[in-house]
Amino acid sequence: MTKEIQKEFNLDIGIATVYRGLSFFEQMGIINSLDIGDGIKRFEFKVDKTHHDHLVCIKCNKIIEFNDDFIELNQIKIAEKNGFILKDHIMTIYGICTECDKN
Repeated sequence: MTKEIQKEFNLDIGIATVYRGLSFFEQMGIINSLDIGDGIKRFEFKVDKTHHDHLVCIKCNKIIEFNDDFIELNQIKIAEKNGFILKDHIMTIYGICTECDKN
């Protein structure tokens, strides 16, 4: 957090406090962390959101959320076929978005 932002909003809070707060919210199930492999941890609200998966552009790191009933059903079938009871999953599909593909 830059000094300019702290001064503009009169914030007297350390970055460690912010990260502890985010960790607490994640433990409480209010937010989810998302790591797309670029070394930056992102967070998204979990409250009142249905399960979704992610498409990630490997050039610009654009993230698109999606849900597909066919994929969800097949994941359950695959888990059962292999003796698993599916409780949760994370799916991230990496590719190149339309905008980056034009360049």
